[in-house]
Amino acid sequence: MSAKDVYEHTRDAWQDEIEYAETLRGRRNIFSTGLMVITGLGVFQLSPFIDEDKEFVIQNPSVRWLITILILLALTLVVVGAYRLYTSGPRSMEEREIEESLEQEDGNEPMKIRRASELLQLRPDEEEAMVVSEGGGDAAWMMRAKKLQLSVSVLKAANRRVSNRIKSAGVLISLGFLALVAAVAVYTVGINFR
Repeated sequence: MSAKDVYEHTRDAWQDEIEYAETLRGRRNIFSTGLMVITGLGVFQLSPFIDEDKEFVIQNPSVRWLITILILLALTLVVVGAYRLYTSGPRSMEEREIEESLEQEDGNEPMKIRRASELLQLRPDEEEAMVVSEGGGDAAWMMRAKKLQLSVSVLKAANRRVSNRIKSAGVLISLGFLALVAAVAVYTVGINFR
């Protein structure tokens, strides 16, 4: 297998990871829509009082407390889920190991990778080596392939981290929604049994 073939195979892996990142973005958008629906329900505005007399709609104080607890639980779960959904979280051990291996390999200053595509940029000494080896061919393709392989590794680790955060956010938001449904059910039953 030639160096150019290795590069092209790695480029395909890079494209796959980019497509997966776009899929994750779509999943995040679906949960965003769900958050807007939950917020739009107005369940957080359940009134414990009848309009003018300021008389409790639900006479039993235990039921009122249960509804309050369910609504607070739902609110907490939804807020924590939204936080996990919209933040990137700490870098995974895999990402930190890749950064450490780059430091050891290059002997350069520690490098904080914000984006996988940053690894594709050539340093001045690499650009010189690329120009010199363009005539030779294989060395230039191997240098490109190596940089691309590192980028694929970083993007794959970042995608895994984001995927895990989206999954956990989905669980939290779903549990929050169930707590809201339970609060509405208890409220409805509590109103009917005065």
